[in-house]
Amino acid sequence: MQYMTIFQINIFICLIIITRCQSENLLDLPINIQRYWKFHLSGNEDPIKSDFYASIQSINDRLGSLDGLVLSSSPDMYLLPNEVVLIRNALSENEQKLLFTSMASSIPQALAPVQVDEALCPNCQCSLHTWKLNETLNESDSKIIQTLGEVMYLKAASFLKVQQATRKKNSIDQSLHAPPIHQSPSFKYVHGVMYGINDTLGPHHDKTWSANSNSKYEWVVSISLGHTAVFKYGMNNDDNEEKTTTEIDLNSGDVLLFNGAYLEHSMPYIHKNKYPMWWYNVDTFSKARLNIQYRVLGEEDFQRQQPNSDVIGSYTPTSVASTSGDSIIQCAKTELSLKEDNESDKCSHTSAKFLLKSNEESVSFGTSWMNRIFDLVQPIHPTNGSTLNRLNVNGFKSMLRKFWPFTLNEQLNNQRLAIMGIRGTDTKIPQDNGLLKKLFYECLFDIQKLSIPIEPNGIVMSFSDSSIIMSLHIAGLLQNPAEFDSTFSSTEITYIKRLVHEAMSLINRTDRELYLCIIQSVSTLAFYKYVDPGYIGGTISSIIGVIWLDPSNKEKWTVEVMAEQIVHEFIHTSLFINELVHTSYSNYDLLEVALVKSAIRQQLRNYDKSFHAAHVATGLVAFLAKAGYTERAKELITNLPSSINDLEIVSIHTGVLSTSGRTLLRALQNFFNEGVRRGGD
Repeated sequence: MQYMTIFQINIFICLIIITRCQSENLLDLPINIQRYWKFHLSGNEDPIKSDFYASIQSINDRLGSLDGLVLSSSPDMYLLPNEVVLIRNALSENEQKLLFTSMASSIPQALAPVQVDEALCPNCQCSLHTWKLNETLNESDSKIIQTLGEVMYLKAASFLKVQQATRKKNSIDQSLHAPPIHQSPSFKYVHGVMYGINDTLGPHHDKTWSANSNSKYEWVVSISLGHTAVFKYGMNNDDNEEKTTTEIDLNSGDVLLFNGAYLEHSMPYIHKNKYPMWWYNVDTFSKARLNIQYRVLGEEDFQRQQPNSDVIGSYTPTSVASTSGDSIIQCAKTELSLKEDNESDKCSHTSAKFLLKSNEESVSFGTSWMNRIFDLVQPIHPTNGSTLNRLNVNGFKSMLRKFWPFTLNEQLNNQRLAIMGIRGTDTKIPQDNGLLKKLFYECLFDIQKLSIPIEPNGIVMSFSDSSIIMSLHIAGLLQNPAEFDSTFSSTEITYIKRLVHEAMSLINRTDRELYLCIIQSVSTLAFYKYVDPGYIGGTISSIIGVIWLDPSNKEKWTVEVMAEQIVHEFIHTSLFINELVHTSYSNYDLLEVALVKSAIRQQLRNYDKSFHAAHVATGLVAFLAKAGYTERAKELITNLPSSINDLEIVSIHTGVLSTSGRTLLRALQNFFNEGVRRGGD
């Protein structure tokens, strides 16, 4: 279990205050809906791009415990003038010591300066060196140092890209746009400068190779070790007369990313009395500082990676081929626990009281919604190592009403808001739940332009409906519509219908309100065989309300599996509808650079997909625990703590979540912590 640091708790409290103070306006609804459709209908999927979190995960996976080099997942990162990125405390003192001894010990002439350019080192004491990996350095050290450079580059470049994504492109100097992050740079050489205590480095532009002599592109990753030094850089203004300069102190363990070919830079001074504790516990060769540099000269410095092949607009399909994937693993056939509890089965069968009765309430509907979501369960702050260390799923049995997608009032309110956002705030809202559902999907047709069958008080099962087939094809899920028409035999259809009815009965017996939520929110269960037998179903962000399933493999599809899959995809649908009206993300451009390991697939995925996966896994843990399938619930809960924690860390660094998105993440954290606490009582 991962615990919050004091810094994270402070951020947590600040975000709660922000969440409760900010509000949305009903006038924002059409804008929110327009943003949703512009993104989800525009073919938004690009090849996966590594971000700073992905790079951290990469180095931890690749290095493991190799020589003790494990990097912090949340260093302090700053964007300085002229698109310079500073990472404070990127390396711990032990990591600094390890890196210095590995590099410095490989310089046989460490005491004898190797003068390369007298203009750069005017007192003829600073020395410049180049290490060729796997030759100058041994294989073990080369692996550490090369991976370190790749990770620091990806961290800093991804942070820069995230920061620039929120600004207009024409406001950024053409030569200072973030360098590529879709691939890892392949550093074959590492450069270094050793300084004496009185050494300086004169003003210059980097021109590493003769072929690069006229280029304005040479991004440098610079790692500082030893004494603190002053780094000075700048560039000419448009009139080419005045130069704007910036000076910063670089401490041992800091990392800098800047375009060294474009920005003139220098190191005019070394602080004599500012150095890390470890510095004089190693052989420093009577030097004061080592600066390690990795240089990115162009596209040839990058390794090629295969693009991601996820379907456009889809958070699944679901794969059964991998046990670590987004798969449905057959639930253990344990006896169902049908014991009712007072808290979780209180359910009103009448329409929920409409919250938006007055203009004043309409203006603050966002605040009202956020407070309701947040108040479903109050936060728990871990106080010691034993508070939340037992991941007992039994604590979730009585908590289904505290998970907002399983709350009928929230489903109804989101449908009402969507109707007003599409048709106008003066639209008459039906009081009957079935008629509300019908009007909601009629409004969606206005923008989806896809024909979806609607049953006001039920769910349509579709096996050969040509409009559904074409809708799935248009969305990009089905490659050839002709291959999907009437693919199930009459015997198979009879079997599937029975399976669905029994699965819905299981859901109803387990939790009546969850059953009503599914009926209210899901329009159609579409059953079509997929070309690739590895996929068994999914939901699509551009066809809200349709759940596609392929139970071709009868051996895998028990009643319990069908029930889990329906609940799984229903949670996705709930998040789609909520995103439609509340806008969960601050900037859709950030989703592709904010990667988090999915709680379901255990793969690095775009933030929205991992955000969905964490909600799905959490909801399934609660449902399966109450239904009596504790072994399956235990499988799903294993990776949830780290996934939820990672969502928080990446959200803080990137700002990817909107106010309402932060509310959902806060509610998810609170729900999970409360469930674990109850299980430990």
